[in-house]
Amino acid sequence: MSKAEKMKFDFDEWLKLSKSDPAAFDRKREEAIQGLIAAAPERSQQRLQCLQWRIDMERSRKHSSPAHERIFNMMYGSVYNKGGLLHQLRALTGECPPIAVGGKAGAGSSTVIPFTAERVGNG
Repeated sequence: MSKAEKMKFDFDEWLKLSKSDPAAFDRKREEAIQGLIAAAPERSQQRLQCLQWRIDMERSRKHSSPAHERIFNMMYGSVYNKGGLLHQLRALTGECPPIAVGGKAGAGSSTVIPFTAERVGNG
């Protein structure tokens, strides 16, 4: 199957299936998602699986706002919020300070304590 055939998406077919057989739609949707994740580079697959899990959890939550709205906000934030993709790209170009791993940007300095290897005798 060519890449173009794999990427073919017939909206009307999916809409018809979702109305006529919601369970079959969900199975086909899951197969399509897993197929796309499997086709991604191996280094990206775990992150994509985690992202899909988060999306599925948002879809399953009972909440006053619709799931698609919460998912949009989650994705938007991962790009535009502090520490998001855009911030990280700007940090690479020096436009803004980077976010320290596990901390805040510009957090205070730390002292590194050197450790030396010591041999412990047997008795």
